[in-house]
Amino acid sequence: MLTRNARILPLRADWSNGVLAEYGFKTEVFTSRDGTEQRTARRQVARQATEVASNLRRGAAARLEADMAKSMIEPVFTRAEWLQARTTAVAASGSSVLTFDAVPFWIVDGVKVIATTGTHEDLLTVSATTATTVTVEEAISTEYDVATVVHKALEARFPDTLSVTAITETIKQPRIRLEVIPGTEVETFSNTPLETFEGRELFLKKPNWRDTVSLDFAEPRDVLDPGLGRDFMAAYRRATQLTVQCGYTGMSFDKAHELVDFFMRQRGRRNAFWAPVWSRNIQPSETVVVGDNTFQVDGPDFAAAYDGNPLYRAMVAFWPDGGHQANRVTSVTGAADATVTTVDDWDNPIEESTRIFWLAYARLNSDVIGAQWLTTQNCEITLPITILYAPDPE
Repeated sequence: MLTRNARILPLRADWSNGVLAEYGFKTEVFTSRDGTEQRTARRQVARQATEVASNLRRGAAARLEADMAKSMIEPVFTRAEWLQARTTAVAASGSSVLTFDAVPFWIVDGVKVIATTGTHEDLLTVSATTATTVTVEEAISTEYDVATVVHKALEARFPDTLSVTAITETIKQPRIRLEVIPGTEVETFSNTPLETFEGRELFLKKPNWRDTVSLDFAEPRDVLDPGLGRDFMAAYRRATQLTVQCGYTGMSFDKAHELVDFFMRQRGRRNAFWAPVWSRNIQPSETVVVGDNTFQVDGPDFAAAYDGNPLYRAMVAFWPDGGHQANRVTSVTGAADATVTTVDDWDNPIEESTRIFWLAYARLNSDVIGAQWLTTQNCEITLPITILYAPDPE
């Protein structure tokens, strides 16, 4: 049984069930009858939770039961299983410096970490960092060998009720959801460079299509139906509503944290951004390239649907060489075929090989995001996105 210097839970992830990391904001959304919104953030720092399944034997199982018997409301510390690093130099007993190849982004001043050796498990508080070293407030209790595992620590509480499955007298299989105590978490970001369009973040991460993309259309309406003869219906919003749900699976550690960082920057449903609607319903003409800031879409349906539509006022083009460009749409006109005119000239001609999508002004459709870690390097996240009325150009 490991010696510990704080109330550190003995949980070790059973990766056959994965580990859930959850982040949640609180946003008040007032939607007027015509669909315009006012959004107010009620929480500036995300609340966090983790859910982990574990197989505990003998001493570890007994320690968990003892911790719960003592108190389920007192704070405990658990490892963020998906946030770990290994030391690259020996740290002597009594010292206060840990050395890494490169200090990970999640180790910053004020963060608590859990260092695990063969005999000890220590809760340490970071006081300073350099590119390769971490100084902690506490004296290290025992010598740390090279490759000592360091996890981010989460200060949490047990739920008010908890059921543990006993496989034998000494083997227990808990699955525990732990809510991080509000105010104890230090926000950390992976410093991904941002791309913007008209002052808002441009979110271009494509779903990988292992999970399908859901396009949900809705048109609220008033209905007058006397039950005899004809009824009457009237739509009271300016355009059909659209919600897009995208799945991102098989993501690496870095890619997953880019998505988590994006969610944190958006503050859940609070902030707006630009994102493609990942449905390729814009098919440039095979034969007609009209001009530097115009292109043609064959057929009458396109102009009828999108001319003046407040949801569809920008586009993003992707060319075969990997380049892309976001552009404002000024008009979609034409009775037989549609001519699309944009504010800026396109960097390259819009041709049949160009992948072009509507670029929507949007927000997230949930204040809560769950990152399901299948391993420490493999993660799945689902993002629901609501399309908003695009603002006028600034």
